[in-house]
Amino acid sequence: MAKQAVQESGVSIKLACEAFRVSETCYRYQPKRRAENDVIADWLIRLTENRRNWGFGVNGNPNLIQASPASAIEF
Repeated sequence: MAKQAVQESGVSIKLACEAFRVSETCYRYQPKRRAENDVIADWLIRLTENRRNWGFGVNGNPNLIQASPASAIEF
């Protein structure tokens, strides 16, 4: 949200970070992609294709994988 405020409103990074209580270090953080992340994401997607009651969503962002509620997972 801080990045959106900087881009859309033109406020300074410092002000946006203070307003949203985010450190400037977190604001500037850039994750490092690793090949194993792609392998893990592929396995999770294949698992959910085989087990329809399990759920993981990539949401268009290959760095982000969100699990569905635990109640949907049966052991």
